Amino acid sequence: MAVVGAIHGDERAGALIIEELRESFVPDGEECVALVIGNPRALEKGTRNTPTGSDLNRVFGKKDTGVGYEESRGALLRQMLGSVKRLLDIHQTHCDTPPLAVTRLDGAHLKLVAQLNLKTAVVGVDKIYRDSMLSDWVDERGGIGITIESGRADTEEAFQVGYEAALRMLRKDWAAVGVVRVFDVDHLIRAPFTNGRWSRPVGNGTEVEKGEVLVQSGERQLKSPGKGVLLLPHEGVEEGGVQAVFALDRGWVNPDELAAGEGGDS
Repeated sequence: MAVVGAIHGDERAGALIIEELRESFVPDGEECVALVIGNPRALEKGTRNTPTGSDLNRVFGKKDTGVGYEESRGALLRQMLGSVKRLLDIHQTHCDTPPLAVTRLDGAHLKLVAQLNLKTAVVGVDKIYRDSMLSDWVDERGGIGITIESGRADTEEAFQVGYEAALRMLRKDWAAVGVVRVFDVDHLIRAPFTNGRWSRPVGNGTEVEKGEVLVQSGERQLKSPGKGVLLLPHEGVEEGGVQAVFALDRGWVNPDELAAGEGGDS
């Protein structure tokens, strides 16, 4: 098993969790556990990436051809984590968010999400990130990779949620399996104009109605493409940039029923 924190250097709770686990968690004698700080150079600078680098959580795809620090760090992480069967990659956001998992839509993945006591899962992220995340790489190797957004960066909640989820996995101290609310990524909403302002406060999981005015600047408006939820909303976006991710609310899903429908236990 592995827990990774601070893939992005401005998400410091992940690094604090790794440091705390190194002090407090003692694995069983024959158990192999990796506790890894993902991007130590960016963490030292307090930036998402190194100054001239790329996003470390986008270098694990099949077409990794870069030569910068993040690419070399990604190669080292692949070498270190090649035998991992379960991986928890801990992130935080810079908007208001409930704790949520980013994962695959299948019984095994959603069951682990529920066992970690997380109530919300985002699926279908490959539609926009093309299987380039660390958790995707673990999945492709036959393991179960879960990325979690533990809360807003630099909050105590973000530390506590991530720490408790990591301890549950490492100790196999599972929560009872219950239903998980699933948001299914549909597409990116791009800004049709520069520096628009949200018409109301939004965060991860904000519900929107079709045709609702989301962003405006003077007489110009960006309307919701449908009934769904927003993920990772951004303020002050330039024209053509990503304003938010639009997802469909698939409701509450029972992981055990999903696994049974797939023809096997998870």
